[in-house]
Amino acid sequence: MVSVKAFKRLKGFFLNAEWNSPSAVTVLFGPSGSGKSLTLKAISGLIPLESGRISVKDRLFFDSEKGVNLPPQKRKVGYLPQSHTLFPHLSVYRNLTYGKGVDRKWLEHLIKVTETEKLLDKYPGSLSGGERQRIALVRALAIKPQILLLDEPFSSLHGFLKERLFEEIKKMCLEHEIPIVMVTHDVKELLHAGGYCIIYRNGQVEQEGQANAVYFKPSSKETAKLLGHKNFVRVKVLDSGENWSKILIPPNCEITLPQRYSGKEAWLLIPSSALALKRERETAKLGFKIIKINQTGENLEITAELSNHKLTFVLPESLGPNFILEPLKKVDFLLSLKYFHLIPVEEEDGKAFES
Repeated sequence: MVSVKAFKRLKGFFLNAEWNSPSAVTVLFGPSGSGKSLTLKAISGLIPLESGRISVKDRLFFDSEKGVNLPPQKRKVGYLPQSHTLFPHLSVYRNLTYGKGVDRKWLEHLIKVTETEKLLDKYPGSLSGGERQRIALVRALAIKPQILLLDEPFSSLHGFLKERLFEEIKKMCLEHEIPIVMVTHDVKELLHAGGYCIIYRNGQVEQEGQANAVYFKPSSKETAKLLGHKNFVRVKVLDSGENWSKILIPPNCEITLPQRYSGKEAWLLIPSSALALKRERETAKLGFKIIKINQTGENLEITAELSNHKLTFVLPESLGPNFILEPLKKVDFLLSLKYFHLIPVEEEDGKAFES
């Protein structure tokens, strides 16, 4: 649906990103300065590329080999940058109707969905950050664009409004076949948006795939940390086959995972939600020492030690009585293996086991 191959040299930075998203929603995720916002500007035509190719729903925006480079006004892009500037001397309504190509009936629908009816006669200076963000979003959609580009679109909105507004925008865009490409640093936003995820690092694509798959199967420890994972245990790989690996979790727990892994050592990613209530086929029993327990809203956050590795588990407070949770006490926990994932050891990590 959206295909990007973008090469651009800047002072001290190279953008060399290539990806193809088949999804109606694409999320660009990565650390600050990794090229995500630059990619949105390239899709919109606001910055020139040295080479590459960009297409949206089979419509060619840019192709350096064919000499195609549509100007921004011909790409018909709805773009909401981080600095969503409104004309201060115009009312909200005049901001929304400014320029060519605004469909008034479509605009009325957008105003209703975003609950901005009461803001139309106001001026931008009197709006809150969240209100300005909603108005800028309506303006980006007012031309019924070929594609909607969102750069940190909901940063000024509260949780409930953020989720509801995105669901409404997503629904409208799906109905009218408007693909969305969105930049975010928020893991919850990434997972809530779903769709296709592109992980950026240093101007390049490190990993791509369906959002849930990328979240639970990151390609590197750095990406896993970026996605909010905290639990990593160094393990020895005893044997492996076409679609399985047998590992040793220190000191003496051997388990088999449905994942092919070719190295001798790995980092085992254990999700914070891995605690299981009862033994099943895909569970393992491991011995821990409870370090501390914190209550965070409706959840319990449990810090426990496994072979000198401190791990954090999150458990709904209502399930707490099903576990022995006493600080400094040694306990056996059942862990679901469903989302256990082996990550390659980097050279700088050194060796942890004798060959």
